[in-house]
Amino acid sequence: MGRWSCTAAGLIVASAASGAGAQWTVTLLNPVGSVESVAIHASPSAQAGHAKFGDSYHAGYWNGSAGTWVDLHPAWSLESIANAADAGQQVGRARVGNAHHAALWSGTPESWINLNPPGASGSIAFAVRAGQQAGMAKIDGVDHAGRWNGSAGSWVDLNPEGVWTSFARGTSGTRQVGSAQVEGAYHASLWMGSAASWIDLNPYFAESSGAVAVWGNAQVGWATYEGQQRAALWHGSSDSWTDLHPASAQFSVAHGVHEGWQVGYAYSDKYRASVWTGSAPTWEDLSSTLPGAWLSSLAWSVWREGPTLYIAGSGFSADRWRTEAILWSRTVDVPCPADMNADTFVNGDDYDLFAEAFDAADPAADFNQDGFVNGDDYDLFAEAFEAGC
Repeated sequence: MGRWSCTAAGLIVASAASGAGAQWTVTLLNPVGSVESVAIHASPSAQAGHAKFGDSYHAGYWNGSAGTWVDLHPAWSLESIANAADAGQQVGRARVGNAHHAALWSGTPESWINLNPPGASGSIAFAVRAGQQAGMAKIDGVDHAGRWNGSAGSWVDLNPEGVWTSFARGTSGTRQVGSAQVEGAYHASLWMGSAASWIDLNPYFAESSGAVAVWGNAQVGWATYEGQQRAALWHGSSDSWTDLHPASAQFSVAHGVHEGWQVGYAYSDKYRASVWTGSAPTWEDLSSTLPGAWLSSLAWSVWREGPTLYIAGSGFSADRWRTEAILWSRTVDVPCPADMNADTFVNGDDYDLFAEAFDAADPAADFNQDGFVNGDDYDLFAEAFEAGC
């Protein structure tokens, strides 16, 4: 059983043992005065999401507690949502007249930038990383995946030739993921910055699929086969698909990925926030760590900073009868980046493996996870190799 307490500010912090024996700290982020809230993206600097005040949704972000909420909502807009944050930038959408426009902020409501591409009737930004934003825009009435670099004019259309509609849900700064409609079914998709670079990730046996997030050469989302939606992990191709679906679940989806962790949800008797480390047997139920009674919970994104793993999500509290933003955190072992063969030692075997991957331009040698294999990766590996574990 977890231990929990309430502070005067309404913050609830719980400490609970997971199934694996580690301790999770649960922080409820619902801001004072908000009737509901959702944390969609976790990072060391900020957790992005939205809170509802009265009848209006407000984009915003937190820095680890309910009292740190920063409201990004433009005063003139009827509604706004933040979907992601990175390096001082936040992205999402804001209501402009009767349409949603992709939005970029830099920490204040006044910093709002309208990313809606020229000629588009609407747009949404879903992700930001290393100065690049990814999302979709409605072009001639059809959704097109695309990316930006800080302005509406920087829009690059990613909709593949011959594909009716598409949207991008994640970016690593160089790679984008999402879905494209192929012969009436959505297929998980990967791009390297252009429409021509499109890679169809749909497994040959799947009826449909979608990719939601990307980290380096790892992509997560879902694939449906035999009528069942199953959380999925890829590494750059349809053949690399790994099934993350827990045996006890009716359906599942992976929404976030960072290094070797994946998060999302699995549904059995209710929606259960979930975390994996690369395979279905590693599934962990985060809903069991929540204080009080919860009817559902979802995990949206994951991030590690130093020895702390952060997971952002939301859940419906039966005690307060509302949806509330949630931040899970716990201490984890810091990966040893130069240990290429994961044997807990750094030696010549690791150096040989990296050199082989580097010569082949294998994504395993993308040491800085920027989507390219080049001298920067070699230098960083050499530095990590000298440091050891």
